[in-house]
Amino acid sequence: MIYLAVLFFAAAPLGLILLTLGLFRRRARSCSACGYDLSGLKPGAVCPECSSHAASAAERDIPRVHWQISAGVTLLAIAALPLLLLVVVLIRSAL
Repeated sequence: MIYLAVLFFAAAPLGLILLTLGLFRRRARSCSACGYDLSGLKPGAVCPECSSHAASAAERDIPRVHWQISAGVTLLAIAALPLLLLVVVLIRSAL
């Protein structure tokens, strides 16, 4: 029984961390021609590795890390289960 309580109490902070990382962390920009990391360059700059203007294609919107968002929401839902059960028990006992 104690392991179940630890699972529920650990799920909330871990879920918040994963959800925050998934929402605010982006993948690194890279040149679409050679794969060079462009994260330190200004937007519209030419790739220093291959000198191509294909680097501008890497400036599109970088997708969020979806697995972290899904895992975070799932862990938060798991952490909310005991609270929902407590509310149901309190309501039934009041009636």
